[in-house]
Amino acid sequence: MDRDFQLRTIALQAFYAHESPLEDNPSCIVTGCRNNATYDCQDCDAPGLYCKECLLKEHQFRPFHRVHEWNGEHLVTRTLMALGLIVHIGHSGQPCIHLDDSGGPQVLTIMDVNGVHEVRIAWCRCFNAMSFAEQLLSRKLFPASIVKPRTAFTFRALKLFHMVHHVGRTTPWDFAGTMHRLTDNVDPASVPVSQIYVPRVLSYIHAILCLSIHLFRIFINPFDMFSDNGVS
Repeated sequence: MDRDFQLRTIALQAFYAHESPLEDNPSCIVTGCRNNATYDCQDCDAPGLYCKECLLKEHQFRPFHRVHEWNGEHLVTRTLMALGLIVHIGHSGQPCIHLDDSGGPQVLTIMDVNGVHEVRIAWCRCFNAMSFAEQLLSRKLFPASIVKPRTAFTFRALKLFHMVHHVGRTTPWDFAGTMHRLTDNVDPASVPVSQIYVPRVLSYIHAILCLSIHLFRIFINPFDMFSDNGVS
């Protein structure tokens, strides 16, 4: 048998195998948990399914993973926010005791390397708490605005855009369109991020990263600023 054909056959079988549980009524993959498992995380490498309780617990610091639920016949797309995940900022991931003093958690739209997500964020509302923008930055999230941010970008997504723009000359528009289609390839227009607003932020971030790289070079070699490649 041709080896290429054999590889394609094996790969196709593997793809289909991941479209359903390997056994009937599987147990949760988390050690010590025997609950019935129905949730599959597309971004985790765990060889099995989670129960709802363990899924939310394991993803407190991984809120941008994609989740599917086995309904007995096929996998259905779910979101961690719809399942009840709340991302607590500050207090080592524990709820702030003043959380409900000013309206409770808020829903933010956040772009990661695997698409766009709606995430319920619980701010730290202590007397000496940082601003909302600073709290997002502490979790490696770049806010789209300083006052009352409702959109943010993970540092991973920003670094990815910077690299693909530098190497492949990918435009902010193309990158934003790719993120829309990673989120929903059937109806990308339904993704809750402005196709006009995102490229502006990406362009802004690209300029910041270029400046930070240049400043780092100057810090390593101060005389570099007077070279032909430096800034006069």
